[in-house]
Amino acid sequence: TMLYSGNEEHHVNGVGIILSNTASRALVGWKPVSERIITARLHTRHAKVTIVQVYAPTEVSTSEEKDEFYNQLQSVLDEIPSYDIKLVIGDFNAKLDGDRRGQDSTIGPYGSAGQTNDNGERFVAMAGDSGISIGNTFFKHKGIHKATWISPDGKTRNEIDYICISNRWR
Repeated sequence: TMLYSGNEEHHVNGVGIILSNTASRALVGWKPVSERIITARLHTRHAKVTIVQVYAPTEVSTSEEKDEFYNQLQSVLDEIPSYDIKLVIGDFNAKLDGDRRGQDSTIGPYGSAGQTNDNGERFVAMAGDSGISIGNTFFKHKGIHKATWISPDGKTRNEIDYICISNRWR
């Protein structure tokens, strides 16, 4: 089953979630929020899980676009029942270094970037405010295994895709 949120006519821009047959049977509901955010709620054996799939604006986007995205994402996260397991996944276009800035429960010591960018700052602030941990940063891996984006010339590699989970379930 494919859940999609975005332009219905041309299927350009948008986000989606693909569910296996088992996950489809567990689907309680889903909500196409915008071309950048979609949610799905699943009933599992242990708890209800709400998945929020995102595609954040790029680093060169305007502050207004970024603010709009993060305000909308925060509203979505605030609507999720507190007892649900929150999984926030997707392309945040964020670079995170290992500086935890006193947010030990939000970000781990293994960020792969040389320096956190503006999107990274916004991402960490949102995660801290929402009580979620940025999972990728808690595991030590070789840089080649962390890169989720490679430039067309093959020389630049960045980790911009992240998987986050409720602090309680980390």
